[in-house]
Amino acid sequence: MLEARRRLAAGEHPPFVVIAQTQTGGVGRLGRAWSSPRGGWWFTVAVMLNQGRKTVHDDTALCIADWVLTTCRAVMAAQMGVEAPQLTIKWPNDVMAGDLKLAGVLIEVVGTGNGPVALVGVGVNANIDSKDLGEGVRERATSLRTLMNMDVDAKLAHVSLTMIAERIGEAVAPIAHPAGLVAAMVRPHLWGVGRTVPITLPDGARVLGRIDGITDEGNLLATIDGEQRVLRSVDQVG
Repeated sequence: MLEARRRLAAGEHPPFVVIAQTQTGGVGRLGRAWSSPRGGWWFTVAVMLNQGRKTVHDDTALCIADWVLTTCRAVMAAQMGVEAPQLTIKWPNDVMAGDLKLAGVLIEVVGTGNGPVALVGVGVNANIDSKDLGEGVRERATSLRTLMNMDVDAKLAHVSLTMIAERIGEAVAPIAHPAGLVAAMVRPHLWGVGRTVPITLPDGARVLGRIDGITDEGNLLATIDGEQRVLRSVDQVG
């Protein structure tokens, strides 16, 4: 993502993709460390926003996470020859296998002389062993290699990366998604529905809340202290 910013500053015009073999300063939402060893899929897609738009829609990260999930399941099904393990989306931007993180999406919007550009960063733990992940991360993460007990085929990985990058452009470029479309896609495999989990609110308060679902706009519904509330992406879950 930093390299994408440098290319924009140097005058490169979107769309373009930056792919890394490894990252030494990878971060996730809210500045959390993201371990990015060799063997993962680490890339950022730069997409120019349509004229008049200054930000992406609330459900865009969910939409992209859903496509990452679908791609990972297709890879596993193709190589394992059986139905792929169940994957879910942990609101608002993580792909999970059980309670372990498999992939994540991070979106930033930067201003350029030609208008705002969305930088969509995607990280997938692909051909990685848990021991290669950083301390404090390996206990909370898994990989395609671990789930399949084999590496992702190189040609299949190339096709998968290309498909995700192309669909990111589709997700970011439209003026708006049809109302409720993304939520309808995500609801069947939303992580944690019915579970009570820790939630950090924007003021830093830590509370317990039950995950109830998502709104048509892609925000999370959670019951906190007996009251159902709508949480936005500035809130933290889990």
